[in-house]
Amino acid sequence: MADVVFSTFGLKTFNAAQHEVLAQQVARLLKPGGAFSLIEASDPKGWVGRPFYRLYMDRVLPIVEKMFLKVAEDFSMIGPYTKGFGDCHGFAEALRRAGLEVHQHRHFFGCATSVSGRKPVA
Repeated sequence: MADVVFSTFGLKTFNAAQHEVLAQQVARLLKPGGAFSLIEASDPKGWVGRPFYRLYMDRVLPIVEKMFLKVAEDFSMIGPYTKGFGDCHGFAEALRRAGLEVHQHRHFFGCATSVSGRKPVA
């Protein structure tokens, strides 16, 4: 059993069914009273700066990667992944269905979102 589960920037590559499995695994791994925190790059819908953010994620990062990180492929799909992911809302709901106490957070005008919380003590 774990006291803490955390993750940075992996949720956007999972589909809804995989989010359900991950939520169940987080709930299974945490001991009662254990905490979790996961953050992900998101699509800041409704933010006035979104067009510039989308340009950065969709075009600039892949170009920078090709120029400077020739063998890496970390950013080639970041634009489509963040657009398809949206934000952590769906994953937060999966965590709630798994029986966890969940708080959602927006960071940097919604360019990143996160979930945190605890496994209730029985």
